[in-house]
Amino acid sequence: MRVLLVVTGGASKYKDIITRRVPRDIKVDFLEVRDLLFLDPEALRAAIIQRAGTDYDYIIIPGSYPWSAGLVGANVYKGPEGLGLLAQMLERGDLDLSRDLSLEKYRSDLVNVIAREALESLRNYELIPLRPPPVRVLSEVVIKGSENVEDIASTAKTLAADGADAVVLSPITAKAEGMLKDVLAAVSGMKIALGLDARAEVLSKFSSDFEVLLSLRPWQLEDLSWASGKYLVVTVSSNDEISLAKSYVEHLVSEGVRPILDPVIRPPLVPGLWGSLQRLAAIRELSAPIMIGLSNAVELMDADTAGSAAMLTFISAELGASALLVEEASFKARGLTAEARAAADMASLSLMWLKPPKDVGVSLLNSKLKHGTVKGENFEIRLLDRDKIEVKLGSKTLTLSCRDRCPPKSLGAADPSLIIAVYRACLPWSSRWVC
Repeated sequence: MRVLLVVTGGASKYKDIITRRVPRDIKVDFLEVRDLLFLDPEALRAAIIQRAGTDYDYIIIPGSYPWSAGLVGANVYKGPEGLGLLAQMLERGDLDLSRDLSLEKYRSDLVNVIAREALESLRNYELIPLRPPPVRVLSEVVIKGSENVEDIASTAKTLAADGADAVVLSPITAKAEGMLKDVLAAVSGMKIALGLDARAEVLSKFSSDFEVLLSLRPWQLEDLSWASGKYLVVTVSSNDEISLAKSYVEHLVSEGVRPILDPVIRPPLVPGLWGSLQRLAAIRELSAPIMIGLSNAVELMDADTAGSAAMLTFISAELGASALLVEEASFKARGLTAEARAAADMASLSLMWLKPPKDVGVSLLNSKLKHGTVKGENFEIRLLDRDKIEVKLGSKTLTLSCRDRCPPKSLGAADPSLIIAVYRACLPWSSRWVC
């Protein structure tokens, strides 16, 4: 079987990723076409004929091409939007493709299966890899000393259930430090890595009980024999500390310690997130994994955590961070661990499949609707214009303005699923409804 992959400018650098996964009975050629997505079907057909010919069983163009592949040629099909996912399809020998839809939309169920398989395979990687994928989630439990040990253990278990790869205990008082032995006994049955965020003296005392230790400043301690074999987080809170961190990482490795660098993410605008990200980019040249504290930024903005955590996760993963530290410190941040898990999985799949974090089988679209129509058991909602919706209830059809004071009242229905769907369909205007 002969296959021609028509790719956009720059994408041919991933050629080796494709060819090493393709079965021997499939011969793959590449054709790089500059500005491919802006060429109309006639122009793209001419480019293919002139530069590669059409003597192929399949000619596969990007799934994001805006016209039907059928207009380009009889044997032209749309593949996925990412070459990494296409490599997996070729490896399977599965070329059931559409002329009109990307693979992600044409066979979304299959993409979801491949995503689950890919994420499951990442579970077998080391806990904190040098660079993503995978992106790991560490969720912190702050212990003040007034809590019940069983309640602390229960919280740790819910964080694990929400997808944390490690639960980090953080005693912040002397009384809390005195509770650590009891807390450890209470969580001993959990099949999850444990971390400790504490003073250096406490870290050394309990190092054998934890896999991840947080945190030290560069050269805060020189004798780290007690941390041998453990992950140890080193903060790099200013650009002046980068050179110190480099020599400290080398020292830690010589001591058998597994260093992780934390660029200390700052809140946006003031004092400023951008400087933190620049520092992240600078330390990725060092031979150590990078962890960022999501909560440092997302807790200090009045925006929903799902979106802000996702964007910061994607930027950080692009810059080389392979771990996220999360603390659900406020009411707004409840469930941030689950949101970080989804964002981390989206980032991992995006990096594996060489495409943006869209249509990867995992989503954080928990509020706004992605598609123009939503169907329930007894209703259908269609989005009109930019601030109106159409609701079908049996034989009745109503057009509602999302800007009205309380559109659901006009429905005369008490079906909670309908009210929720109408609210989501009308976001962001529905957040100001007075019903």
